[in-house]
Amino acid sequence: MSDLLTADFARLLKSQVFHGMIIFCVECLTAEVIIGYMNENLNLFYMYRLMNTNFIIFGILLSIFIGLFIGSEYSDGTIRNKIVAGNSRTAIYVSNFIISVIAGFIMQIIFFVIPNILIPIIFHNQSGEMLFLPNLLNESQLIGLYIIIVYTAIFTFISMIICSRSAATAAVMATAIIIFAGGMVVHNALESYDPKAAEAMEENKSAVQYQINYYGPFQKKPLSGFKLKAYLFLDDFLPSAQAQAITGNINKTKAPKYVLYDISVTAVTTGLGILLYNKKDLK
Repeated sequence: MSDLLTADFARLLKSQVFHGMIIFCVECLTAEVIIGYMNENLNLFYMYRLMNTNFIIFGILLSIFIGLFIGSEYSDGTIRNKIVAGNSRTAIYVSNFIISVIAGFIMQIIFFVIPNILIPIIFHNQSGEMLFLPNLLNESQLIGLYIIIVYTAIFTFISMIICSRSAATAAVMATAIIIFAGGMVVHNALESYDPKAAEAMEENKSAVQYQINYYGPFQKKPLSGFKLKAYLFLDDFLPSAQAQAITGNINKTKAPKYVLYDISVTAVTTGLGILLYNKKDLK
């Protein structure tokens, strides 16, 4: 297993797709810092959002990388060579999963480290003191790591089951877009949700209906019943919704729930993926 991981990590370091992702991360962050400086928005809140906003797009980035990185093993015949060399299918699956997590973690480090280095060194305030001091890894970054892991588990599952590189890449990207869109819809629907207000609305439905009728069809109807419960569940369950939440002021009471859902999805997806991959007919 260690030899397999070493070989896969060496392949990662040589991967042009991985190099492209690193360059994109660096350029994206540098541009964000420069734009923030030009707009005079370099403050603690801006820096916090800058380090955490990346988790919203991580699903898309990882889907492209994993689809191409793992898919190339099928197109290049690497998978078959690994099996011929005596590696078990479980070891091959787990190795690809671990290397993909490492790739995502490296991207996360870049998104976290560059603002902590670039902003203090390049931009100073009038007193000559550094505008920001390097921050310690905070709770949002830890949750972000779990978001990366659960995305990786889902995309590894799809990429290992589909033998075609192009089909696997298309499938993981479509999945990433669906998860991203679902998180946006759920988060936007609950953005103005207030449990106390919702409870009051339930007690006085006639007044709510009057308000809707008065303001017209463009008035957002309050969520209630099963739909509300479903939205609240998806807001905690979907990694894209979690990413939306940690971009702002994270509700610390929800952090354990985020982690629990991510670990559960990762375990189920990886376990099912290994089971199906061991039974798959590799042609």
